[in-house]
Amino acid sequence: MLQQTYREIAVKAMPLDIIFFKGDDIISEIVEKSEKYETNNDFTSHVGIIVTSEILPKITTKDGKVIRLNPGLLYIFESTVALNGPKDLETGKNIHGVQLRVLEDVIKNYITDDKIKVSWGKLKNNPLDLEKVPLNRKPFDEITQTFQELFDKYEGTSYQFNPVDLLAAAFPDFRWLRNTKEYITKFFSKSNDWLFCSELVVKIFQSLNIMDKNVDSGNILPVDLLKMVEEPILFKI
Repeated sequence: MLQQTYREIAVKAMPLDIIFFKGDDIISEIVEKSEKYETNNDFTSHVGIIVTSEILPKITTKDGKVIRLNPGLLYIFESTVALNGPKDLETGKNIHGVQLRVLEDVIKNYITDDKIKVSWGKLKNNPLDLEKVPLNRKPFDEITQTFQELFDKYEGTSYQFNPVDLLAAAFPDFRWLRNTKEYITKFFSKSNDWLFCSELVVKIFQSLNIMDKNVDSGNILPVDLLKMVEEPILFKI
């Protein structure tokens, strides 16, 4: 697989492109083994999308503070558990859930040995790529407005890693079990506010008309999103 430095990739990357992670922690190994069994492909265990100031010029914290994104930086919007390292831009903390962080810092913190990989996938049908998409796609300013709304909706949502949901995504025969769990959860709690990493990406893409809205976001594994991008390129650190 082709490898390039962060700088080489950064000049080509666009907002909404997908970043693929392949880790070696226990959660990553469980995800990868499930994907390997179902799809014969364990290329990735986690995904997020690239965000820039073009589609998210600023964010407003819960206490009213306005934070403007740096036009020269790439950020990653993802649902994950950040126990240390780069902090969420909005809260200034390591959080358990949907967050926005500086991509380069995340990659440097994530890759600690040769087994851990991070790659960039150029989105095939990126509505921001004016050279490739039809003229009837949403205009740039409408995408920016929609993405701001999506950010406000999902930022801070708790990360979900649940073996039942993972099995249901990988194996249709287990989906009745997930549906039963969700019914019980909703019955006893008024909140079902949890998102797996690939689920967040799918929901964003559906809202931007990049993916079919009839697709169940809970049935999509990180590896399933490979079909949305061109051949991934590994970050060479």
